[in-house]
Amino acid sequence: MEYDNENKASSSTTVSISELLENYFIQNVFSKDSRFITDYDLNAIAQIIENSPNEDILITHGTITEHPPNF
Repeated sequence: MEYDNENKASSSTTVSISELLENYFIQNVFSKDSRFITDYDLNAIAQIIENSPNEDILITHGTITEHPPNF
C-alpha cells in the first residue's frame, strides 16, 4: 500500500481473502456445536496436529465450551 497516513489511503482498496491465505493450509475437521464434541472428535484433532508438518497451528472453535480439551 502506497500511503503513509489515513487521509492518503484509497477508499476503494480491496483485499482478496485468497491472497491473504495463500501461505496457509486450512482444514475443516468438523463443524459442530462444541457442546457435542466427543472424545473421538478431540482425538481426531490431536491426530491431525501430531501428523502435521507445521509448527504453527491455529484451532478455531465456537464459544460454548464447558470443558476445554485436555491433550
